[in-house]
Amino acid sequence: MKKLLLTLFALLMLANLGVFAQIEFYGEQTRGTDKNAELICKALVITEQVKITKIEGDNAGFWIENKSATVQSFFKDEGEFFPEAIGYVLEPGKYWIYPNLKDEQKKATIKVTLTKTNK
Repeated sequence: MKKLLLTLFALLMLANLGVFAQIEFYGEQTRGTDKNAELICKALVITEQVKITKIEGDNAGFWIENKSATVQSFFKDEGEFFPEAIGYVLEPGKYWIYPNLKDEQKKATIKVTLTKTNK
């Protein structure tokens, strides 16, 4: 019993330190004919404010949308995202993320890491 309590206490301490506060958010786009691209993303529901801390993927940028509109678009400028995507804050809500295809690219991916902010 004592060991169980110590384990639970340790897990609570780790959670408070933010170890479990990172979320990975994925999306992909496959080129279709004309404007018929295939967009794939599992919706992400966040309940606390988060910020983008890492960006990965082979793409020309990406956009984030909610149910009603595009929230923000980021484009690559000489290999970097512009406007600055690192540090961008998302408020609680339901979101989707999709990558922009490069010229002649058939499939693009995006993965961002979101970290809980210290509001």
